[in-house]
Amino acid sequence: MAARNMTREGALAEIQALSDSSVVLLEGPTVAGRIDLYHAGIAGDAPGGRSDCHGQGRAVDFVGVWGAHPVDGSELYLTVFDDWGNVAIEGLTLRGGDWPSGTAGNTSFRLDDPSADPVAAAFFGEFYAFAAGEWQDRTSGEDEGSPTTPGSESGFIMHPDHPDTDPGGPHGREAHKGHLHMQIGVTGTEA
Repeated sequence: MAARNMTREGALAEIQALSDSSVVLLEGPTVAGRIDLYHAGIAGDAPGGRSDCHGQGRAVDFVGVWGAHPVDGSELYLTVFDDWGNVAIEGLTLRGGDWPSGTAGNTSFRLDDPSADPVAAAFFGEFYAFAAGEWQDRTSGEDEGSPTTPGSESGFIMHPDHPDTDPGGPHGREAHKGHLHMQIGVTGTEA
């Protein structure tokens, strides 16, 4: 398995550095055959860089996956943006996959809808469950109880169906339409 960085230009680059807290992403998910995980950020910054959870190497922005399907060996290529964030479900989300205004705190995992792609629903549902079990979603300390599911009970794991909305800002579901943000510890600087 390999993890590759997808830059804004779409070029791929091998990971140069990996924080200890994120090694679980590369070691944890078990799939048959070759699979590449794509991210928009996984390693910390050099001294003097960002001092938040990304800069300190405690956060991962997961973008998608490519490889062999674990069941039938067919090609599997899924991205959060195309196969989750942009998916419109009639009666639930708007064209282009955006949630209607006034739905803050009242969202659900749109891929649970019977009209959604079952492969995308299974992959992203299982990946989210893995992330909620390995990263922190409810508290900045050790999470207690069972992991959350995508939708209204989500916390620190940001994604297209997150209950928090922040149009034009960096912290709501709108800013996470194309990736899952996962972190260890507090959102800001951790001593």
